[in-house]
Amino acid sequence: MPVTIHLGAHKTATTHLQTSLRQALPHLLAAGVWYADMMQMRAGHFPVQSALGDRPRRVVPPRVMQTLDRAADIWPELLLSDENILGGTRSERLMGRDGRLYPLADDRMARLARLLRHRPMRLFLSVREPADFLASAFAMQVAAGTALEPAAFLRGVVPEMLSWSDLAARLLAVPGVTGLTVWRYEDYRRLRPALLARLLPAEAAARVGDPPAVNLGLSQQAYDAFCERAMADADADLRDLVARARRQFPRKPGAPGVRIFDDAARARSAVAHAADLARLAALPGADILQP
Repeated sequence: MPVTIHLGAHKTATTHLQTSLRQALPHLLAAGVWYADMMQMRAGHFPVQSALGDRPRRVVPPRVMQTLDRAADIWPELLLSDENILGGTRSERLMGRDGRLYPLADDRMARLARLLRHRPMRLFLSVREPADFLASAFAMQVAAGTALEPAAFLRGVVPEMLSWSDLAARLLAVPGVTGLTVWRYEDYRRLRPALLARLLPAEAAARVGDPPAVNLGLSQQAYDAFCERAMADADADLRDLVARARRQFPRKPGAPGVRIFDDAARARSAVAHAADLARLAALPGADILQP
């Protein structure tokens, strides 16, 4: 039985897609699709994420494989979705000092393949322009109280160093991966119908709704207010400060978020990203959805 795996990435409308699928769960089940996302895969009763941890000798809880085996025995199709399969948004998990995106992603994917007993896997991945991607990931860490200054988060990495094609090639090289469908985050709204048609049987795809945007992130005003207050009170709880700033200066749908790169850096990033997408499109097994 093939398994469909939506990998995210982070900050690419992943939560919106997961929310859409979760709300349509009765229709997915009726169409023969067993769906699990981060709500289940990070829980104690189905700890997939703990089984993908960074320690290679980690003992896999038997209930993980038992749950997956049982689902595969009962349901015609399995669909998993969790951006943390790739890694996390903490700086060292998001990018190596050489700029490698999700440096542990291929190892984690190989562990997931073993949990799935090497059933064929079709992967789905959204990519995003690197300058915006890094800024959004940084804002996420600010909101979590684990980041304050962009320089410390970036650790010398500049956007044009990031390569989605390198990540795609590493994922495609994992034994059991049969293909990778990719789309640009910037095209997500226009591509939703085509994407859902790839992820799900037609009868289920037609019943998936389009909920309001979630995880809007920080506005630039909120980040500026947070920094001002954090500098004025070194002992303050950063999470409390950023929560207050978000309430005071909420980010509205469609409004720009935190910017941590100047126009010249963003221009270099855009040029490098276009070339990187061309390399990704040429990879055997990769399929880029176009609007």
